[in-house]
Amino acid sequence: MQDNLRIECLRNADDILAMQDQWDSLAEGVPFRRWDWLGRWWNEFAGNAELYVIAVRDSHGRLAAAAPFCRETTLASGRKLKLLGSGKVCSDYLTLMARPEHETELIGAMTHWLHSVAGDKEHGWDLLELENIPDCDNRWGEWRRQLNDLGNDVHTRAAIQCWRIDELDDWEDYLARLSKSHRKKIRRMLKRELTSEHIVARRADDEATFNLGWDALVDLHQRRWAASGIEGCFSCPKFTAFLHGAAIRFHQADRLDLTWLEDRGQPVAAQIDLVDGAGVFSYQAGIDPLVDDYSPGQVLQASMMHQAANNKVGRYDFLRGDEGYKASWRAVAVGCSTVRVTPNRTLPKIRSGAWSTGQTVKALLKAGLGRGEETSA
Repeated sequence: MQDNLRIECLRNADDILAMQDQWDSLAEGVPFRRWDWLGRWWNEFAGNAELYVIAVRDSHGRLAAAAPFCRETTLASGRKLKLLGSGKVCSDYLTLMARPEHETELIGAMTHWLHSVAGDKEHGWDLLELENIPDCDNRWGEWRRQLNDLGNDVHTRAAIQCWRIDELDDWEDYLARLSKSHRKKIRRMLKRELTSEHIVARRADDEATFNLGWDALVDLHQRRWAASGIEGCFSCPKFTAFLHGAAIRFHQADRLDLTWLEDRGQPVAAQIDLVDGAGVFSYQAGIDPLVDDYSPGQVLQASMMHQAANNKVGRYDFLRGDEGYKASWRAVAVGCSTVRVTPNRTLPKIRSGAWSTGQTVKALLKAGLGRGEETSA
């Protein structure tokens, strides 16, 4: 297959949109890899970055692999490549997208191309930073190994863990894995709260109910965090626009579960789960901080997991964050790392050394690494 591959660097999002079906076919059922997610991120968070997607096409011109990067230039990092979906959006399980039957060959082709253009004026880079990469992802492992073998410096730091339940296809079997007290509590909650006359679970199934559920989610999320003296994520207009746009597209494609609880007609808990071939991914929630006679968030969580088990989703993923409740649901931690790769050139290696030793941008300036030197790197 190697002789028939064509590698290009895509710089225009319209080029990806034109082949979205091919792109999404490489997502392997992970919603954060789909273009409806990454494209919305690009629309809202691109800033001064340039699109930098390494695409590999086969002999028929179809997309066989892609590395979903963008490139930004900063004083501290020079020309930095990072993953689309990075930052506060918390896009987990991003990976090198490749046809599984040829992934080693495809990853090798992308690796060698990236290494060969490191000092290039058009495609050059000084730092590759990968955020929250699962340690169990063999594609990233192969990518790092090959880059290291080619003489690039690879540094890894522990990042925030993800948490997931890998077998959720039978509710009773799942409950049997929980502690006796937790199992009893869940059964009691589902029986008492969801069969009461004044507590109702509602699910978005059309545009009107989507809008109701969305408004409930935003309001409850913001009020919950405001009660703790913290700004909720919907305080950021870019994040709000991003998630709203992505949620609409996922809802239209039947890949979104937006559910909320109403107590006497008032929303008290709301949650968005992304539903795809790889399982269910619990992404965002909101809870009324004034409800203290029961736990509406736990009731809703139990209800949505019950629904997922009945649908035999197999995997229920709580995503990143070490909140204690995840372990209580018998979720298992997935170790993640932040990976930084620098090419074997002087200025990138100095910057990398500054990062690893905690030096500041001021120290770099004193070393004479101004924008003129960056441009010539």
